[in-house]
Amino acid sequence: MKIELDNGNFLQIEKDILTPSDLESFRELVHKYKPTFSQPTTQTFGHRPKFTEMTFDVPPFNTGVPAMGYPHTLMPHDVKQFCALIKTRFDGIVGEDFGGRLFNANMVHYTPRFDRGGGRGVHSDNPDEPLSLVLIYTIGQTRTLKIYREGKVVTKVPLEQNSVVAMVGRTFQTMYKHCVAKLPPSVTPGHRYSLNIRYMRTPSPPANPVVRFVTVYRNQPSGVTKKQGGVKVKKEGGVKVKKEGGVKVKKEGDVKVKKEGDVCVLTDLM
Repeated sequence: MKIELDNGNFLQIEKDILTPSDLESFRELVHKYKPTFSQPTTQTFGHRPKFTEMTFDVPPFNTGVPAMGYPHTLMPHDVKQFCALIKTRFDGIVGEDFGGRLFNANMVHYTPRFDRGGGRGVHSDNPDEPLSLVLIYTIGQTRTLKIYREGKVVTKVPLEQNSVVAMVGRTFQTMYKHCVAKLPPSVTPGHRYSLNIRYMRTPSPPANPVVRFVTVYRNQPSGVTKKQGGVKVKKEGGVKVKKEGGVKVKKEGDVKVKKEGDVCVLTDLM
């Protein structure tokens, strides 16, 4: 089921993603990593425990996560395999490959030991990163995902057993926020586990990648260079190089510039 929002953003809900065999394998995966996220995450969403989790980072896209107070580690191979499996099954059901590069994933546990089964406050997923796809895979008790725009709920969808709810769109995480609501007082809390998989948007690689060279001189004649981020840069073909985290880098759409000696090589990202 597809729920259109605006500006090319939408929700896609698909059920029965994994086979019974794959589902059992996922339960084993949860059991394997559960000890790594047994402590409640409270720093980002207040002092009252609402859930436990572990974030799995994918180098080099692992900046910013530690600062947010989440427990985190590098993504192991078996978790990466399950991320790929869930995305492949989802793409196959929908009939479309949403593409993107794996950014990170986190495994979350909502448990009866928290008030009304716990929940997750209103937030966006990595709004400073160019995410275009977030897959929320669920096993266990059904919960409700609420989508907000400018502080108002625009839609609600159930997070059901063996289902994926996808937040799709280049501006979804900047225009919208979401939350996992606590259970109503009349409902007895059960366990829910989710694997939330995030993908960065990337353009399709060109058929014939172009490599361009921008020479950066240490001592350029007056009027030829510009100083940008503490680095003297020669502008050539509209490309400039700036200093970023001690490395001279500029990202521009599908290209990245890295300084190698006195030569900056501009290559297409794959």
